[in-house]
Amino acid sequence: MRKSLILTAVCLILGFTLSVTAQQRRHPDIMNDLSATRDALDGSREAGEMGTVETRARGLARLILEVVPTYERLNLAPAATLANEASAAWTEVATAAAANDAGAVETAYTAARATCGGCHMQYRERDADGNFRINRGQ
Repeated sequence: MRKSLILTAVCLILGFTLSVTAQQRRHPDIMNDLSATRDALDGSREAGEMGTVETRARGLARLILEVVPTYERLNLAPAATLANEASAAWTEVATAAAANDAGAVETAYTAARATCGGCHMQYRERDADGNFRINRGQ
């Protein structure tokens, strides 16, 4: 329980810090934070820690919204739409976790992961160095 509280506090601090520095963050950095937060959420979900799942899902929803201005600046309106849909899907995960409904969390989680994957299929590619980048050719 103590670990969950500490992790929740760290996530809240990270979320606040991210919101303050959002204008300065690069897309790859945001995506790395998204991946780490999702991985942490997976562990909390598997452990049945609904309060932590809620906090992390809300953090994911906020992080995803940070990439929308990048997509808009690159004239990738469909990617911005997908990001907004993904943010809403992670908010659904948070809502289900707040209701302590494990079945609804699993359903919402599957849908949320699909929104991320849908965008990645269209707009993510590896460069020659093996790093991911935005595919603007779509």
